[in-house]
Amino acid sequence: MSNADKTKATKKTPRKPKSTYKKLSVQEVFYSDIDIKNTLYAIIIRSPIAHGKITSCIHPKPIPGFMLYKAKDVIGKNKIQTTTGQVYLFNDENISYKGEPIGILVGTDERLLKDYQRELEFSFDQKTLDSYLSEDVSEEISPIPIKLAEREVHFGSIFEGKTKEEADLALETLFRDAPIVSQNSWVYAIPSSYYQEPEGAICDYKEDANTLIVYTPTQWSSDLRKIVSKALNIPAENIDIRKTTCYNYNTNSIRYNSIIAAQVALASKLSGRPVKLMYTREEQEAFIDCTRNITIVHKTALDEDGKILAMQIDIDYDAGAENHFAKEIIDRLVIASCGCYAPKNLSVHAAAYTSSNPPSSIDIDHIDAAAFFAVESQMSELCKIFNKKASTTDKQILTSIDIRNINIDYNTKGGRSPFAIDFAPLSKIYDFLNKSNSFERKFIAYHFDKDYESDSFLLNPTRTVPLRGIGIASAFSGSCYNGSDLFDPRSQNMEITVESESRLSVDYPISSGKTQEILKNIAKNILEKQNLSIAFENSQRDEKDFASIKESNAPENIYSDIGVMTLLFSKCCEDVKKKLSTQDFPFTVKKTLGTSSKRQWNKTSFTGRPFLNTSLATTSVEVEIDPCTFRESIRNITIIIYASKILDKRAATKSIRLTVQKLLSVLMENERLEYEKLDILFIDSGDTPIQINGLVYSTLPAAYTQAIAQAIDSSIHKVPTKTDSLYNALCEKRVLEEVKAKQALFEIEKEKQKEEESAEDDNIDKP
Repeated sequence: MSNADKTKATKKTPRKPKSTYKKLSVQEVFYSDIDIKNTLYAIIIRSPIAHGKITSCIHPKPIPGFMLYKAKDVIGKNKIQTTTGQVYLFNDENISYKGEPIGILVGTDERLLKDYQRELEFSFDQKTLDSYLSEDVSEEISPIPIKLAEREVHFGSIFEGKTKEEADLALETLFRDAPIVSQNSWVYAIPSSYYQEPEGAICDYKEDANTLIVYTPTQWSSDLRKIVSKALNIPAENIDIRKTTCYNYNTNSIRYNSIIAAQVALASKLSGRPVKLMYTREEQEAFIDCTRNITIVHKTALDEDGKILAMQIDIDYDAGAENHFAKEIIDRLVIASCGCYAPKNLSVHAAAYTSSNPPSSIDIDHIDAAAFFAVESQMSELCKIFNKKASTTDKQILTSIDIRNINIDYNTKGGRSPFAIDFAPLSKIYDFLNKSNSFERKFIAYHFDKDYESDSFLLNPTRTVPLRGIGIASAFSGSCYNGSDLFDPRSQNMEITVESESRLSVDYPISSGKTQEILKNIAKNILEKQNLSIAFENSQRDEKDFASIKESNAPENIYSDIGVMTLLFSKCCEDVKKKLSTQDFPFTVKKTLGTSSKRQWNKTSFTGRPFLNTSLATTSVEVEIDPCTFRESIRNITIIIYASKILDKRAATKSIRLTVQKLLSVLMENERLEYEKLDILFIDSGDTPIQINGLVYSTLPAAYTQAIAQAIDSSIHKVPTKTDSLYNALCEKRVLEEVKAKQALFEIEKEKQKEEESAEDDNIDKP
């Protein structure tokens, strides 16, 4: 039978039973712009105390049209066990932080809700009152911090075949005897604020049908469905989730959006009317976009040639009162802790602890940015120490690229590191950077531009020529973490049904129109058919004009990974191409990540290939410091990215530019940094596309602070910086130099005194 005959004989592909699709849809609208008739408005009532038990929360004079719902009003379960841990809808028995939700206030007049809230009266149990009234306690007594997650990694000859005590002693001896040792503490606290629509939801419960419609910017619909179903005690299939436009991608937005929706859904069911809740900007920053310091202490030893003999790294993360992503955050920080480098010996300890703060949040796209800031800053600090020592000998100085090249493991199998990541493209990136930006020439010129002993602004106030510095940072971004406990990589699959020679039907959780265009172009190129028609099963319009999509068990940002999607789709298309001439229409091909990804990563030993694939980037920043205002200006930013094949360079460039602008608005507190020039370059290998999210956040902060550090011969140990950071660093440098000078003078006087005493003794001994 010819292909033409096959096509004629083709029957219409039967639709999948509707039961395989949950009631989930995508609407290109913000939930805050949706208006439903007879809607009530709501705000969250929060705990006024940080710890203790609230026995009552009432209004002295109830107002008609306003209702307050608390834990006792929850129809189903108030405490729900989920994949990532237990969650409370409302908690009044064991408060863990100030501002924890204890109820939801609903009313007909949105303007009066705040007034009603201020008039609420709270009562506490005796133990809580005693802790507040005790003269010995000025503040709430914080509970003992709980270790939410911990990870230790030991790699290298020092640790092989030794007990912990023997290894610790050997490591201590190595640091004591090493030619160059540097220990620094680096603090990363860049906020993940988006200044878009705050979190919230609109819920409309239909009593007659026992169904619920939820409008919210969810990123984890299956989690939302599970929590709402248990909280309201209604079947999961009776919940119609209508996903609205979303821009927030931090861990709190992913996790707590489900709880917010459940709180609003409860209010809708109890009140019998649609309810709308929208966080204020203050609530969004305090409880959703809230970030905490990640402190990373690096102790590093170099040999005489600049190679890393050992790295000892300690990571502390304040996770807040709770953090359902703590384990994954710690694991990812550990994997990124030594950056792109392969020390001969590596010791890493990382832990996340609870505190009295609200749950801490990290942007899921740059979850390991803190680790890259620390290790890249440490590498530049080592380069500076090496060069100061080299200036007293006949050794040649090293540039920031030199010291990195010496310590990068260019073995594609990653044999010198516990984490198998291919860093070979970095050599191309560094060559590209030198050709396009003359990095090494500028680094050496700025290095010799100053006399490190006396030429700072404060010690030489007559200087009128600006000081300049240039910094560099490299990082990787991994797609599909193989060690995740939140989802199984093997569950990711793509299915293509070939209805005819020129028509395909794709079954995959895709919601982006741009992504669909990318996949269409891949299919046309592989199948060599420009008139190919592709229908995405999860994007068919129905009578309500919204897209029905297949529901995933994992957060959607995992499935939106372009690297995973294009890999699976390309494999499907290759299979389709082989079967076109032999199979009858319709036929289906399906590809999964399979078990190979799991086998490549050993969870027990925490070694192997942690990601399906990785993209790489290097960022260079050049700054100039004004001698009158002590302020820096960014002369140039160069970003070079290796992500195999870039399918749409224009869109990728635009995305990176927007990310740079967003990061520069938070890199210095209360001020926006500007730049004169921004160059974005791509190295295209022609292979499968890889996700590039997070590369700018992982490289730009360290490159920026290193440029300042070179200009003033000092160090910036924390981001974001402050407007007076440079002035304070210069003042500190002056104090240190004065102390150093006084110490030198003291030593000279001491030697002089010894010589005089020795001379007097000689005179006394003479007959």
